[in-house]
Amino acid sequence: MLLLKEIITLISPQKLKNIKLLGGKNSKVRQFYQGIFDGSFIEEEALPEILFPNSVNQKQSYADLKRATKKSLIDALFVVNLEKGTTIDQKTYINCLKHASAANLLVNLGIRKGAITLAEKTLKKAIYNEYTEISLSLSSLLQRYYSTHIKKSNKYYFFTEIVNQQLEHLNKEIKLQSYYSDLIIKRNSLKTGEEIDLLYEQYFAFALQNIDATNVLRVLLHAYRIIVEYCEYHADYQNLIKYSEAAIESFNNKKYTVSNAGYLLFYSKTIPYSFQYKHWQKSEELVDKCLTLLQKKSYNYHAILVYRAMLGFHSGQYQIAYESLKMHLQIKLNSPHLQEQWRMIEAWVMLFAGWGKIKLDDGKEPNFKVFKFINNTPLFSKDKRGNNAAIQILKFLFLFQEERYEQLLDMSIPFKLYAHRYLKSEITARTRLTVRTLCAIADEGFDKKFSIEKATPYLNKLKDYPINFLEQRTVEIVPFEIVAEEIFAQL
Repeated sequence: MLLLKEIITLISPQKLKNIKLLGGKNSKVRQFYQGIFDGSFIEEEALPEILFPNSVNQKQSYADLKRATKKSLIDALFVVNLEKGTTIDQKTYINCLKHASAANLLVNLGIRKGAITLAEKTLKKAIYNEYTEISLSLSSLLQRYYSTHIKKSNKYYFFTEIVNQQLEHLNKEIKLQSYYSDLIIKRNSLKTGEEIDLLYEQYFAFALQNIDATNVLRVLLHAYRIIVEYCEYHADYQNLIKYSEAAIESFNNKKYTVSNAGYLLFYSKTIPYSFQYKHWQKSEELVDKCLTLLQKKSYNYHAILVYRAMLGFHSGQYQIAYESLKMHLQIKLNSPHLQEQWRMIEAWVMLFAGWGKIKLDDGKEPNFKVFKFINNTPLFSKDKRGNNAAIQILKFLFLFQEERYEQLLDMSIPFKLYAHRYLKSEITARTRLTVRTLCAIADEGFDKKFSIEKATPYLNKLKDYPINFLEQRTVEIVPFEIVAEEIFAQL
């Protein structure tokens, strides 16, 4: 009751009555807010004249309006209910942050007794949930209070110890976060060389020192991110999986609810390398764990669902790919790139259905128009060194399935020239060799004996190159070896 009485002395009934966060119904602030919200204010250059047609200085009036709207919306953050639709950990954090801000505000306004009680209660919750910055702010506030306003040495020393603990945690958090950010920036600019190698070694060594379970969540999160990044840089995929699993285990050991984002980070990091080692059961478990943590309408849900479709093709459980496609088609996405990736998956599903490897619902016969598909993938068609090659491979396969051999013969020479021009690098070696395998079959007029004899050397070279699931995720949705062997069987 004390805290309520103290706050009410600050907020009178008259002040509550006059609260109008965005002004009246016809205020400029309200109009401006509504225009942004419903998307009618798109071209900002025209807004000063639209909103202030009679103003002497339209630009200044518009700048004042933006400032007033920004202030009103920031004030609204502390009044409106932000918890709706949030996760348990987000709600806990929002409440801690609001209560910590309120305690600091009240103390600064001279309302101390109730505020200190609020600060102590909030501090317990912040320490339990390992909110380092909030814990440091509140313990510092309490340390000052018990040394200056009420001289209680036992309380002072108690909160001083907490301040020191939280400072230690925060220093580690900031250092590890800075190291990780530095690695990402310099990796992209330096690429290779002694300088980046030394950075990796230095940051990796420090991160290893900070994966003890007694560390707070953010220290563990940033430390494991550096370690996993180090493993990826050195192509040490076994240890990448090992440390990703250790990170997840450290999250599981926390007493409170850990954000889904932490789990998703390491689950998704591990998936392509579980594919790499053909750990299909483990890959399926990881994909399913990610999907349960994501909303079905989100971009990330459908990005992870791509892995589920790929899992079906790569593990030989082709029906899984079709089931994944149906799951995707239930939701409309706004991402053109991801939409095209799913059009690629749909094309592979229909191709395999045509080969009798996938059963469509209600015994439907596959009816896929390959040239319409090509027109509907304009972004991927521009990627000459990757996705466009996969599109052309699909075109070849559909023409072969439909026994349009004359068109395939016309396609063979330009296709080989395309591979020679655009698919020279190591990353595209598997795609290049697949093109050569298919063209070798066409060159021999689709005669079974001679086609297999000429194409087999290319196929054998293809098998010598492991699939790079990270680099070729959109390109090799289906293992190219399976494609070549299926054509051999159909000749």
